[in-house]
Amino acid sequence: MVQDDNNAETNTNSFFAPTDQYPNFESIGITSSILLQRISENLKLERPSAVQASAFEELSGDKIKNNVIMGAETGSGKTLAYLLPLVNEILERKKAIAIAAKEEDTTLQEQDDDDDDWYSSSAASQEGYDFCRAIILVPNKELAKQVLRMACDICGGRENCVIWDDGIQPGASSSSPPKEDVVRLAIMPGGLKEPMSFKPFRDCVSFGGENPPVDLVICTPAALGDFGRSPNFIDFFTDVQTVIFDECDMLLDGGYLRPLEDVLLGFRRADKLIKRNALAAASSGGAENNPGDGFRPQGLTQHVFVGATIPDYGLKSVDAYISRKFPHAQRVSMPNLHNARHYGLKDSTMWLEQPYDDNKQERLEKLVELIQSDLQGDKIMVFVNTVDDVEGVTGALRRKDINAVPYH
Repeated sequence: MVQDDNNAETNTNSFFAPTDQYPNFESIGITSSILLQRISENLKLERPSAVQASAFEELSGDKIKNNVIMGAETGSGKTLAYLLPLVNEILERKKAIAIAAKEEDTTLQEQDDDDDDWYSSSAASQEGYDFCRAIILVPNKELAKQVLRMACDICGGRENCVIWDDGIQPGASSSSPPKEDVVRLAIMPGGLKEPMSFKPFRDCVSFGGENPPVDLVICTPAALGDFGRSPNFIDFFTDVQTVIFDECDMLLDGGYLRPLEDVLLGFRRADKLIKRNALAAASSGGAENNPGDGFRPQGLTQHVFVGATIPDYGLKSVDAYISRKFPHAQRVSMPNLHNARHYGLKDSTMWLEQPYDDNKQERLEKLVELIQSDLQGDKIMVFVNTVDDVEGVTGALRRKDINAVPYH
């Protein structure tokens, strides 16, 4: 279901997008031939899922990008839903730069098609970013590696893309594709004092290095939060065009929230600078009409919130938080939001919503009630956000004579 500012909705009830509208991945808007080839050969996929088809247009295109809230059940293909438009845009831009550079340099036209000498610092500047095209925020390192594996698959596999992971730069193989087909991926660790402490940024041609800029960076809010608190790094945040908040229901709760708000502060400060500069240019004659209060200039950060559950009960819910911060965000929501789409599950998902308003004691009492009644005798796994919560819930269950073992 896609809902815009006019409250228009389109329902999609099955896992796959409607065949008559979206028979293949090209039909959702993917224009990169190499990306289509990799989807088919590496992922063995033929048709897009409903959320992938619904989200593609909102996350791509030349129009000024809107902020987006994407909600769909576990297993629906949400990670690909935000990776596909990003990688498609990256590959198409690299291809256009390569074609233009080769047309301008007649010496390159006489060389083999596989020759990559066209790439230079001037070509790198045309990619539109010095640090990275997008940042993908996830709760922990394990999820970062999971996103990296998925991105790696649609970028041609480890031998056909450049990956920085834990400081390792394996690079592409000797038989790697042309540079315009190479996507550069990185997991940024925590503990860095400044963006330039990260070697992939420092080695970019825009800063005097020899490498093209990183395309996609994956990290946790804790790794990025320190940068957001300092106004000295505003150039970094103005450079990033899109930030993805994957598993946003986790990121906007518990111990993740403080560093996440520091990240949002960095992007909010950058957007204020971009808007102030755009308004100044417009008022001095750079635009035909004087912009109104709703003026949204090109270059503002696109915020994309992605989750399998986006709780909307209470004034402090995840949905309420996002709505306050981004009231005009476009919503891409599937009807089975809050459900798990794993075909090995025997029973359907039951979603319980109660107006607890962050009252953990009431939620814990409800859990105890379920275990002692409907779930009595069953083996149960309870997932919580932090190690402290694991120990707290374990202790509370034991005090109710429920045998519980912490696992973290």
